[in-house]
Amino acid sequence: MSIRVQIHKDISGLIKNFPNLAYSNDFFCFKEKRYGLDTGFLMIYKDEVLFGLVPVNYSKTKLYSLHKDYVEPYFVGNDCEINWRDVAEAIKKEEGFKYCEFRFVFINNKLVATKSLKQTSLVAFFLQIDPAQRWEEFFKKFDKKARNQIRKAEKVGFVTKIIGIELIDQIYSLYVENMRRHSTPPKPFSFFQDMFSCFGDNCIVIALFDRDILAGVNVVQLNGGYMRLTFNLSRTEY
Repeated sequence: MSIRVQIHKDISGLIKNFPNLAYSNDFFCFKEKRYGLDTGFLMIYKDEVLFGLVPVNYSKTKLYSLHKDYVEPYFVGNDCEINWRDVAEAIKKEEGFKYCEFRFVFINNKLVATKSLKQTSLVAFFLQIDPAQRWEEFFKKFDKKARNQIRKAEKVGFVTKIIGIELIDQIYSLYVENMRRHSTPPKPFSFFQDMFSCFGDNCIVIALFDRDILAGVNVVQLNGGYMRLTFNLSRTEY
């Protein structure tokens, strides 16, 4: 298999319709602002034909499929057989990087996860939803205990709302409480500021209120029909 690797920063026209959040300009903006890394695409060719591509973050000496994150590689055709160790060596040889790191999650091409990659114990949860599916049918996919908890919460007056940057102070306070509960150093407040700044209206918070108390939130980012859960937070007493 012959591979040619190129770093290419301006193919927004090619990837603008990708549903995966990691291929979006919003996501690149966040990575550049938060970590100071250049962003672009790793383009892989077989016999001079574009075979696959991966969004990347990179410095002068290091390249990451995504820094501190996971991404699913995109394949142009049905062929997805690839040795990623060969790709890493080609990156080092042809682009001059000293260090190369791939961290992939496979949703549409699950079998590729076993090829030349080391699997970890970390798990990515995902759910593909049929837009035509009725709420009652979708609700049946939930665990029985979860369904009962949702019904009980509604009966006792919990209210779900969509909120955003206007409640960033409360969201961050809830986040810090969760991190300290798990003995994990919290990210700085600026992390949330950058997130809302870069994603704009595509960063929303699904919030659960007990009257005027913010009891829990899901912080998510959107891109087309794709949603990524970034934080799932709740107060200790709930």
